Amino acid sequence: MQLMNVILGGTLNQNILNHWQNGPSDSQYHEMVTKKHSFLQDIYCEKALINSFHHQSIKELGRGLEIIAIRPET
Repeated sequence: MQLMNVILGGTLNQNILNHWQNGPSDSQYHEMVTKKHSFLQDIYCEKALINSFHHQSIKELGRGLEIIAIRPET
């Protein structure tokens, strides 16, 4: 996701402070809320628990991209 964003002209937050998952890579870590009528909502419904092994996040969205899921606390 981060690489695709940069290729399409977006930017990244390089290091997300306090964003670390200590559990196993196959465990669910935090909630994701999907955008209504998006393909992710068709797959996961409105909310889902997902894992999260990354230290970067999208700062500015690249050309043609759309936010279709968020972490509720953000």
